[in-house]
Amino acid sequence: WLIPGRLAYLIVLVATFPAAYLLHWLKPDPRSLQLGAISGNVWSGQAGQLVIQGVPLGRVGWHFDWRAPWSGKLGYRLHVQGGTLNVAGRADIGRNRQIVLRTVTGRLPVSRLDHWMPLPSNSVDGLLQLNLRSVTLASNGFPIAASGQIRLSDANLHWPESAALGSYQMDLQTANGIAGQIKDTRGPLAVAARVQLQANGRYTVSGSVAARDKTSAAAKLLGYMGSPGADGKYPLNFNGQL
Repeated sequence: WLIPGRLAYLIVLVATFPAAYLLHWLKPDPRSLQLGAISGNVWSGQAGQLVIQGVPLGRVGWHFDWRAPWSGKLGYRLHVQGGTLNVAGRADIGRNRQIVLRTVTGRLPVSRLDHWMPLPSNSVDGLLQLNLRSVTLASNGFPIAASGQIRLSDANLHWPESAALGSYQMDLQTANGIAGQIKDTRGPLAVAARVQLQANGRYTVSGSVAARDKTSAAAKLLGYMGSPGADGKYPLNFNGQL
C-alpha cells in the first residue's frame, strides 16, 4: 500500500498545485505584469485583478489545455473581463518562458489604452474589436510579433478639438517587428497608412489622409497639417516611442 498511497498523494498534490507558484516560476517583471487576488490552482483558476504596466484591465480566468504538453508547452485558455473589456484567447508558454497568444478575440475600449498613447488621457474614444491569429510577447510583456486584424469602430477625437473620426481596420503581420496596414471603413476621412512597431517600442507611421467631407470637423483638423498635395491628400510621416 505504500506505493499506491504515495502515488495518490502525488496526484492530489499536482492537481491542487496553487496558481501563485506558476506565477513565481514565470517570474514576470512586476513593472509589466501583476496579478492580484489569485485563487484556484495552476490548472483552473482566476485573478481578481490583471495589471499590465500599471494599467488595471479587470479579472482574468484560466483553464489548462491538456493537449499542450504533447507539443512541449504549457497551454492555457484565458478570458479577461473588466467593464466593457471582454477578451478571450489561448496562451502558450514555452520552455524559454516566451508567451505566444493565439486566437485572441473580443472587444476593448480605446480608453483602456490611454497609458500607451502619445496623447493626453481621454483624447480618443471608440471600440477596438480584436481578431488576432497570434501575438508573441517579449519577457517584459511587449509584443514583438503579431498577425491578424484589429478594427476600430466609431472613433471620436476630443483633443485638441472635438471631431468624429469614423471607423478603421488594421491588418497585422510580422515584418521587421510588427507591421500594420491601416485603411478606413466608414467615416469622414480617407486613410491609407502603414505602422511599423519595433521590439524596442519605437514606431513609425507613414501614408496619407484626405477629407471626404470638406465641411466636417475632421476636415478642419487636417488644416493644422498644412497644405494638401495636388491630389487633396495630406502626408502622414511621424514616429515616436511607446
